[in-house]
Amino acid sequence: MPPRPNEHSLFLQRLFTCFAVMACVILLVACPGPDGKGGKPGGGGKDGKDKPAEKSDAKIGEEVTFNDDSKWIVVSAENKGKTLAPNNQFEKEATTTGSFVLVHFKVTNLRKKEERIFITPKLIDSEGNEFKQMDMQRSYIPKGEKPMTGEAIPPNLPRGFWAVYEIAEGAKGIKFQARDLGSAFAPATKSIDLGF
Repeated sequence: MPPRPNEHSLFLQRLFTCFAVMACVILLVACPGPDGKGGKPGGGGKDGKDKPAEKSDAKIGEEVTFNDDSKWIVVSAENKGKTLAPNNQFEKEATTTGSFVLVHFKVTNLRKKEERIFITPKLIDSEGNEFKQMDMQRSYIPKGEKPMTGEAIPPNLPRGFWAVYEIAEGAKGIKFQARDLGSAFAPATKSIDLGF
């Protein structure tokens, strides 16, 4: 006959299981959905279904807003061609078979607390191809300026950032995808046409 488990260890196992389940429930309820508010995971609407991203015809210099979350403006965007000069003496000139795009944008956090994002805005083309920010972009944006990744965005204080993207040769209809700040993994997006 196998030994009977210690009642104290059995109690601790059950207690740990209860705490683990409660922690999972709290995380699911507290995590913001696409609307940036707590509630059902992934559900922004009253029925818990995702709301589609609103279409935007915004152009450079026009503001896009995510209600109670953030405001975005693309200040400038420039197709830099196949080569990109570094802003310091330690990096080499970057080259590509496509094109480099340099984007200057501003974001204002409308939420009640400081935000930092690590999934930064992408560019998309007319075919739906997505282009992420360049890894070593800090060496290719204007000297003294900052990329967005991990930077503090305090409430109600506009912050300016720069980004470098590498896009495919012949890509057209390039749009900047502004995103809400409150959703970590599946942010709502709005497009801003860069004019090339």
